[in-house]
Amino acid sequence: MSSTYLKKQLLLIDPFNGLNSTGIDVSHMFASIDGAFKDTGNLVSLGNDHQQDLAGWLGDLHTFTKKLYTVDVDVDNLSLSIDISSGYANTNVDFCEWVGVASCTFPEEDMLADIDAMNIAKIFLDIKENSLSNSLSAYYNVISGDDSSYPNRYKMFKESVSIYAYSLSSSTYYRFRDEVYRSMNVKYSSGTYSNYSYYSGSLYLGFKLLRTGGLGSSLVPFEYREYAARLFYNYINAMSSIPYYYEED
Repeated sequence: MSSTYLKKQLLLIDPFNGLNSTGIDVSHMFASIDGAFKDTGNLVSLGNDHQQDLAGWLGDLHTFTKKLYTVDVDVDNLSLSIDISSGYANTNVDFCEWVGVASCTFPEEDMLADIDAMNIAKIFLDIKENSLSNSLSAYYNVISGDDSSYPNRYKMFKESVSIYAYSLSSSTYYRFRDEVYRSMNVKYSSGTYSNYSYYSGSLYLGFKLLRTGGLGSSLVPFEYREYAARLFYNYINAMSSIPYYYEED
């Protein structure tokens, strides 16, 4: 990849946020669309059918979590409450800025790319079997900005993620919660959080992006995974609903 291409970044002005957004990373979005759509309906499974999510938002959330650990971010002193209730004006949050890291794998332009990619691939390409060009046009015309009164990308995203296969809830809200937490090797139960043990004998069953070394190595410590999972989950819910719900710090 040329340095000129990297410098340009190919950022798309967000149709919903305009000057309030840094843009959408187009190359990132198309890579995520390709990864998600390629595995739509595919028989290959990377553990409970998470492969679509790992191709985009979940893969970036994993590497973001690992970054928190490798640069030793003090997550105990970071807020989990993303308050957008007053003066809501289509303003997205950049996770790199939120945690005080100059460079991470989940800046605003990448998160928007991941969210839009999943929505386009799952809802328009998969279900309606449209062409990519028609799907892009349909997507950016159907949703009416990031406003709780209309369909928005965050509401649609909660419907389009691959839901954890063993979630027993019929609620989109709780099924989305199960997907986020379980995919981060975090167990949620009645407002409490604990670590999942993903070992079966000598076989490691966890996600590779959360390992701190090679095969069979330990996970990123629990406190980083818990923080990242709760931050992402709270943020998506906050952006998709007003009044919104978030879990207490």
